[in-house]
Formats: sequence, C-alpha cells, structure tokens
Amino acid sequence: MSELSRQSAFSYPSPATKIPRSDISLREILENYRDDNDLLKQILAAKAEEDKRHAEEEKYKVETVRLQCKQVELEMLKEQKKPHTIFTGVPRK
Repeated sequence: MSELSRQSAFSYPSPATKIPRSDISLREILENYRDDNDLLKQILAAKAEEDKRHAEEEKYKVETVRLQCKQVELEMLKEQKKPHTIFTGVPRK
C-alpha cells in the first residue's frame, strides 16, 4: 500500500468519533462553554458572523430567483411584441 493511500485511509474520522455539528444551537453553546468566558465570547462572535453569512446567502438566493423571474417576464414581453405570422403551408416567393 502506498503512503498516499495509507494517509487517505486514516484521514477520515472513525465512526465512533463524534463529528462536530455546524448547526449547534445557542443553548448548546452556552451549556458547553459556560465555564470559559473568553472562549464563549469568541464562539458567540463566530456564531453571530456565521448567522449573518447564512442570512446574506438567503438574500442572494431570493434575489437570484427574482432576477430569473424578471428575465422570463422580459422574454415573454419580447415574444408578445413580435409580429404574429400565420402559417399557411405555402412558401412565399
């Protein structure tokens, strides 16, 4: 087994290892870190920034959908303004 494949095999946590969740609640943060004020302040500041980032991502998604709707509306208006032609099946000369 090469060194690279051995490294990658050991880089994943074992199933018994608890993987930290990124969606930890404020209550859980306060309960887990209430004895270390400095660390708690840092964690809460990071949590606040993460929440702001999530809010901005949601705003971006909403704005993207709104823009796509406007593009569809514009295309529909362009189609409506095109002169309608009646297909007779006879080619023009």
